[in-house]
Amino acid sequence: MSDFQIGESVQHKKFGTGIVLGIAGEIVEASFPGFTPKRIVAAFLRRPAKHEKTVSRRSQPTSLEAAVDRVIQADRIFFERFPHRCHRVRLASRAEIEQGRIISGRNLSLPPELRYFVAVKNIADGVRLRNFIVANEGMETDLPEIDAFAVNDAAATDKTRAIEAQLRRAVEKRK
Repeated sequence: MSDFQIGESVQHKKFGTGIVLGIAGEIVEASFPGFTPKRIVAAFLRRPAKHEKTVSRRSQPTSLEAAVDRVIQADRIFFERFPHRCHRVRLASRAEIEQGRIISGRNLSLPPELRYFVAVKNIADGVRLRNFIVANEGMETDLPEIDAFAVNDAAATDKTRAIEAQLRRAVEKRK
């Protein structure tokens, strides 16, 4: 069993510094900047030294990774422009859906009247949690905070609540 915790920083020889998203036995799922989330055997990860600066050995992200990164940056900009907001609902990008298909290994196609949406929760500066939901194509996304909160709350699962709690603890440890 891995001794890493969700929300903890990890170091990988190829991917650089990332954040643990999930753990299943000795397999750690981690997110690394410029890469899709990776499932890695814990023995290939280590905790970075506090003073250590890391640079990924891979210089160019794939077009899918770059497209997902642009969407994530748009979320960051949204919360910077609206600092009073903690929740957002938007259409899922094609890149996010494709990334989800690759990670899950499942066909994620939907009937024409349904679409994927993303309920985004801003936990702290630079820390956001995305929940993917399916709703009717015409669902409103320009929601006030109270409604965006309600959608986020409805989309949350026990697993995402646990991840959020661990992310919050990790943020507190960094302060």
